[in-house]
Amino acid sequence: MIVGTPVSPRVRETGCASVRKCPPTARATLGDVPDDWDEIIGKRVLVGMTYVDNDGEPIEQRQNHGAVVRADDEGVYVRQSGSGEEFWLPPHRASFQEAEKGEYQLRETREVVVDPDLLATWTIRPGPGR
Repeated sequence: MIVGTPVSPRVRETGCASVRKCPPTARATLGDVPDDWDEIIGKRVLVGMTYVDNDGEPIEQRQNHGAVVRADDEGVYVRQSGSGEEFWLPPHRASFQEAEKGEYQLRETREVVVDPDLLATWTIRPGPGR
């Protein structure tokens, strides 16, 4: 099951490892949610995915970024920066929000993404019986 939950990527200016560890004044303020899928096509998106166990404890975090190439009620397709591969995200508008201008550092690669248009955050939970 995939549920949109705010677990933002590390924001370089704050030096915080995660939103949960940042003081309230250091947290990024998210902007508006898109009204229509056409609004996000061509936008650069930074995607954060947190995988949790059955107790809701984080077991893995992944981040990715790229440009939205297609978006409709079937899904959102993002062309990954670097590899050019496309990946699918669920069509849940509330999980896509305008990003604050700034530098966002990916945890795994330490790559810095400057001024993405959107942030999309997800919490992935195990399915029933897992």
